[in-house]
Order: sequence, then C-alpha cells, then structure tokens
Amino acid sequence: MRGRKVVAREFAENFLAGGFLVLAAVLAADVSGPVAGGVIAGLPLRFAATWLIAAARKGGKFAEDMARGSLRGMAANILSSVCMFALLYPLGFLPALLAGVIICMAAVAALRLTFPE
Repeated sequence: MRGRKVVAREFAENFLAGGFLVLAAVLAADVSGPVAGGVIAGLPLRFAATWLIAAARKGGKFAEDMARGSLRGMAANILSSVCMFALLYPLGFLPALLAGVIICMAAVAALRLTFPE
C-alpha cells in the first residue's frame, strides 16, 4: 500500500502536468487568438501526458488500457464540441455548455457498449 506522502506527491505532479497543458492552451489563445488556443486544448497532448505518467507509475499495460478507454473520451469530446458549437450562438454559452456536457455523458455511456473494456 502506498503511503500518504507518495499519493500526495503523485497528485501534485499530476495536477501540475495538467495545469501546464491548460496554461499552454490559454497562452496560445492570448498570443495567437482563441482558435489557436482551442487547437492546443483539443490536441491529444493531455492524453499523451496522462499515458506517460500512467506508464511510469503503473506500467505499459496499464497505460495501454487507459489509451483504449480514452478512445471513448475522445469520441465523446468531439460529439460534445460539435453540439456546443452548434448551440453556442442560438442559445448562449451556459445552455450550450450544459447541452455539451449532457451529450458527452450520453456518448461515453453509449460508447461503453462499442469499445471493449
């Protein structure tokens, strides 16, 4: 069993890695415009970083299983992004965001049936 200090350190490292990727997307948006920031945010960088951290901590098989699961997340992300984009101007930001979250959750549930565990 891992100690509390190890878990706290790993959580801090993961939080910083994720925060760095968000920061990079926001900085790209500030420098090059919101579309560039969105491109950075949508790239699979966060998946790759997650897989690398998982592989370093739990081994290659664990990271491979995470990669398989992330196919669902990527597909759900695309569906929810299209939904949010389509509804953004007609409904406004918050309703479009809520619809995107609902579509994302529904897509993950539906895709669970299509991709093996």
